[in-house]
Amino acid sequence: MVEFDKDLKNNLYRIWNRLASGSYFPLPVMAVEIPKKSGGKRILGIPTVSDRIAQMVVKLRLEPELEPHFHEDSYGYRPGKSAHQGLEVTRRRCWQMQMQNGDVLKRDKGTPQSGVISSLLANLFLHFAFDKWMSTCFPELPFCRYADHGLIHCRTLEQAQSMRQFIERRFRDCKMVSFIRLDCLNSPITLIWPLEVG
Repeated sequence: MVEFDKDLKNNLYRIWNRLASGSYFPLPVMAVEIPKKSGGKRILGIPTVSDRIAQMVVKLRLEPELEPHFHEDSYGYRPGKSAHQGLEVTRRRCWQMQMQNGDVLKRDKGTPQSGVISSLLANLFLHFAFDKWMSTCFPELPFCRYADHGLIHCRTLEQAQSMRQFIERRFRDCKMVSFIRLDCLNSPITLIWPLEVG
């Protein structure tokens, strides 16, 4: 940041010029491992200062255009939406539920966690890969999605098991890796998944 600020005007001009001419290409992100509460490590991809600025410019331009098209039951990383709202919708729809709670990374798909534009791109992808698909193919099943976690309200165990197969097939078709857990806490049945895009 200090280096960037030393020649701020020229650095900002360089970003603008490359974005405007279509010749902007981001540099590799720096991989930083952080521990997960559940054990293991999560890799964050930290963009350069220039890339963070460029991503924010694109995000500020794209987000107002894309936001009105996202599904109303998508709550993750959206203006005016929150995880708390997603939980409140879930509580209203069904029952009380106890939730469980120097390196350079070369990427050829997906977006790194902590990238400025990553959450917008993930919402754009999941809007078409999941939200619209659910609304079209299973309009009778309410769902709630927060970023890459979701909950589908199924009426029977058989319906939940069937949905699991449909979702796994959909995620495979969309080149998404999923880790689906079927929770049978009470009736109705809940289908919960964390997933990774990419």
